[in-house]
Amino acid sequence: MRASYDSDLALVDELLAPPPLDDARRSLEFWRSRKQALPLYRRSARREADAMIARWQERVRAAERARFNATPLGWVLGKLWPGRIMIDRRTVVGFAWKSTPPGLRLAVGWFVALSLVMAACAVAVLVLMLNAIA
Repeated sequence: MRASYDSDLALVDELLAPPPLDDARRSLEFWRSRKQALPLYRRSARREADAMIARWQERVRAAERARFNATPLGWVLGKLWPGRIMIDRRTVVGFAWKSTPPGLRLAVGWFVALSLVMAACAVAVLVLMLNAIA
Protein backbone atom coordinates (compact mmCIF):
# COMPACT_ATOMS: atom_id res chain seq x y z
CA MET A 1 0.00 0.00 0.00
CA ARG A 2 1.32 3.41 -0.94
CA ALA A 3 2.12 5.92 1.77
CA SER A 4 1.77 8.93 -0.52
CA TYR A 5 -1.57 10.37 -1.49
CA ASP A 6 -2.44 9.58 -5.11
CA SER A 7 -3.16 12.59 -7.33
CA ASP A 8 -6.20 10.81 -8.79
CA LEU A 9 -7.68 10.40 -5.32
CA ALA A 10 -7.01 14.06 -4.61
CA LEU A 11 -8.90 14.99 -7.79
CA VAL A 12 -11.83 12.74 -6.85
CA ASP A 13 -11.96 14.27 -3.36
CA GLU A 14 -11.94 17.75 -4.88
CA LEU A 15 -14.74 16.87 -7.28
CA LEU A 16 -16.85 15.29 -4.53
CA ALA A 17 -16.36 18.23 -2.15
CA PRO A 18 -19.36 20.52 -1.70
CA PRO A 19 -19.32 23.73 -3.74
CA PRO A 20 -18.49 27.07 -2.10
CA LEU A 21 -21.40 28.27 0.03
CA ASP A 22 -21.93 31.52 -1.91
CA ASP A 23 -22.07 29.68 -5.24
CA ALA A 24 -24.48 27.10 -3.85
CA ARG A 25 -26.79 29.80 -2.48
CA ARG A 26 -26.69 31.69 -5.78
CA SER A 27 -27.56 28.54 -7.72
CA LEU A 28 -30.40 27.71 -5.33
CA GLU A 29 -31.79 31.23 -5.73
CA PHE A 30 -31.51 30.91 -9.52
CA TRP A 31 -33.57 27.72 -9.58
CA ARG A 32 -36.16 29.16 -7.21
CA SER A 33 -36.59 32.28 -9.36
CA ARG A 34 -36.68 30.15 -12.51
CA LYS A 35 -39.50 28.05 -11.11
CA GLN A 36 -41.47 31.16 -10.19
CA ALA A 37 -40.97 32.60 -13.68
CA LEU A 38 -42.14 29.45 -15.47
CA PRO A 39 -45.78 29.31 -16.54
CA LEU A 40 -47.96 26.54 -15.15
CA TYR A 41 -48.28 24.74 -18.48
CA ARG A 42 -44.48 24.12 -18.59
CA ARG A 43 -44.83 21.14 -16.27
CA SER A 44 -41.67 19.31 -17.26
CA ALA A 45 -39.57 22.44 -16.80
CA ARG A 46 -41.21 23.04 -13.43
CA ARG A 47 -40.46 19.43 -12.41
CA GLU A 48 -36.86 19.94 -13.45
CA ALA A 49 -36.72 23.13 -11.39
CA ASP A 50 -38.17 21.28 -8.38
CA ALA A 51 -35.54 18.55 -8.71
CA MET A 52 -32.75 21.10 -9.03
CA ILE A 53 -34.06 23.05 -6.04
CA ALA A 54 -33.95 19.88 -3.94
CA ARG A 55 -30.42 19.09 -5.14
CA TRP A 56 -29.13 22.60 -4.47
CA GLN A 57 -30.76 22.70 -1.04
CA GLU A 58 -28.79 19.57 -0.18
CA ARG A 59 -25.63 21.13 -1.60
CA VAL A 60 -26.17 24.30 0.44
CA ARG A 61 -26.57 22.18 3.59
CA ALA A 62 -23.38 20.26 2.71
CA ALA A 63 -21.49 23.53 2.14
CA GLU A 64 -22.78 24.89 5.46
CA ARG A 65 -21.62 21.71 7.20
CA ALA A 66 -18.21 21.94 5.52
CA ARG A 67 -17.86 25.58 6.56
CA PHE A 68 -18.90 24.74 10.14
CA ASN A 69 -16.54 21.75 10.30
CA ALA A 70 -13.67 24.03 9.20
CA THR A 71 -14.06 26.10 12.39
CA PRO A 72 -12.29 25.03 15.59
CA LEU A 73 -15.63 24.44 17.33
CA GLY A 74 -16.86 22.34 14.42
CA TRP A 75 -13.65 20.32 14.41
CA VAL A 76 -13.91 19.63 18.15
CA LEU A 77 -17.59 18.69 17.92
CA GLY A 78 -16.83 16.48 14.94
CA LYS A 79 -14.23 14.59 16.98
CA LEU A 80 -16.42 14.31 20.08
CA TRP A 81 -19.72 13.56 18.33
CA PRO A 82 -19.09 12.34 14.76
CA GLY A 83 -22.69 11.37 13.96
CA ARG A 84 -24.25 14.70 14.90
CA ILE A 85 -26.95 16.36 12.90
CA MET A 86 -27.12 20.05 12.23
CA ILE A 87 -29.99 21.50 14.20
CA ASP A 88 -32.12 24.11 12.50
CA ARG A 89 -35.50 25.65 13.20
CA ARG A 90 -37.42 23.03 11.20
CA THR A 91 -35.80 20.20 13.17
CA VAL A 92 -36.66 21.81 16.50
CA VAL A 93 -40.27 22.61 15.52
CA GLY A 94 -40.75 19.09 14.11
CA PHE A 95 -39.39 17.50 17.26
CA ALA A 96 -41.55 19.71 19.47
CA TRP A 97 -44.66 18.93 17.40
CA LYS A 98 -44.01 15.17 17.47
CA SER A 99 -43.29 15.12 21.20
CA THR A 100 -46.48 16.98 22.21
CA PRO A 101 -49.51 14.91 23.22
CA PRO A 102 -52.17 14.44 20.51
CA GLY A 103 -54.80 16.23 22.60
CA LEU A 104 -52.64 19.34 22.84
CA ARG A 105 -51.96 19.20 19.09
CA LEU A 106 -55.70 19.08 18.47
CA ALA A 107 -56.26 22.06 20.76
CA VAL A 108 -53.51 24.03 19.00
CA GLY A 109 -55.03 23.16 15.62
CA TRP A 110 -58.46 24.37 16.71
CA PHE A 111 -56.98 27.55 18.16
CA VAL A 112 -55.17 28.33 14.90
CA ALA A 113 -58.27 27.56 12.83
CA LEU A 114 -60.52 29.73 15.00
CA SER A 115 -57.99 32.55 14.94
CA LEU A 116 -57.93 32.49 11.15
CA VAL A 117 -61.74 32.48 10.96
CA MET A 118 -61.96 35.38 13.42
CA ALA A 119 -59.36 37.36 11.46
CA ALA A 120 -61.28 36.78 8.23
CA CYS A 121 -64.51 37.90 9.90
CA ALA A 122 -62.83 41.04 11.27
CA VAL A 123 -61.55 41.94 7.82
CA ALA A 124 -65.02 41.36 6.32
CA VAL A 125 -66.63 43.59 8.96
CA LEU A 126 -64.07 46.34 8.34
CA VAL A 127 -64.69 46.17 4.60
CA LEU A 128 -68.46 46.41 5.15
CA MET A 129 -68.03 49.37 7.52
CA LEU A 130 -65.79 51.19 5.05
CA ASN A 131 -68.30 50.56 2.25
CA ALA A 132 -71.11 51.92 4.44
CA ILE A 133 -69.16 55.08 5.19
CA ALA A 134 -68.22 55.73 1.56
